[in-house]
Amino acid sequence: MIILDCETYTNYFLVSMLDTTTNKTIDFELYDNHQIDSKKLAAILRQHTTIGFNSLNYDLPVIVAALRGDTNAQIKQLSDDIINAPKCGPYSKSIKSIYRKVLTISTL
Repeated sequence: MIILDCETYTNYFLVSMLDTTTNKTIDFELYDNHQIDSKKLAAILRQHTTIGFNSLNYDLPVIVAALRGDTNAQIKQLSDDIINAPKCGPYSKSIKSIYRKVLTISTL
């Protein structure tokens, strides 16, 4: 099982993961002149069960944005939109769509 958390800024994005079996961590970063390792990140998401605080409504959507190639500024805007959305807003209603995107990306 993988515990995950994301941090978003206009110029930096981080996905941090802890493998509870091995107690090892791995970080995926996106910043100027440094691309995120999308193949490795997608492989981990495909092969492991993940948990995190509000990961279904927050972490996974921003990870999907990073995997599809969004910029840090775009990911930060998505993050702000999610945080400021009403609880029954578009993000909680579109989780199935987000998972379809994750599955599509992970099979690339």
